[in-house]
Amino acid sequence: SIALCEGVENNRLSLDDELVLTEENKVEGKGRVDRSKIGEKFKVEDLVYYMLTQSDNSATNTLIDYIGEKEVNHTMEKHGYRNTHLGRKMQYTGDGESITTPREMTELFEALYRETILPGKYYRFLLNILKQSEFKNRIPRKLPKEIEIAHKGGTLSKEKWGYSVVHDVGIIYLPYRNYILSVFTQDMSLDEGSGLIAD
Repeated sequence: SIALCEGVENNRLSLDDELVLTEENKVEGKGRVDRSKIGEKFKVEDLVYYMLTQSDNSATNTLIDYIGEKEVNHTMEKHGYRNTHLGRKMQYTGDGESITTPREMTELFEALYRETILPGKYYRFLLNILKQSEFKNRIPRKLPKEIEIAHKGGTLSKEKWGYSVVHDVGIIYLPYRNYILSVFTQDMSLDEGSGLIAD
């Protein structure tokens, strides 16, 4: 999302562009684009929404092609996130691996919160989307429903990858103080990892 917003600011990319869902980029998942037909068109802005709120793998893959994998990694390195790397598309197996750390995700969300990484107008765009996440069973699960949370989770299943990860990172907006929380789990089931994060 950071690389996309920088591309829009530099007039290389546009949130209004329409992208076609290809056979290569359509993979399994429960998101809106995951369930769509090959050849369907989506605005870039909508793909960002599905990627961030539904963890839509096919939307993510389509945006990776649009922005460019090298550009994504260059953007992360440029901003100092040297342990965050996009090594492959979503649900793809192969030599490449995508990695990050709880510390760097905390630092990234802090940069969004403090508005230190992008031109001003993009913070509201990204944080408003992150506040609409459809995943309520991790950080938000045990918090009052009126508490705003801008967050993004991730999951890998042991059945597909040979190991499992369940994580969530986000900004918790409380009346008296705001927090950034980043919790990563490994080798736990989805229910176990989600429950640990919620606790």
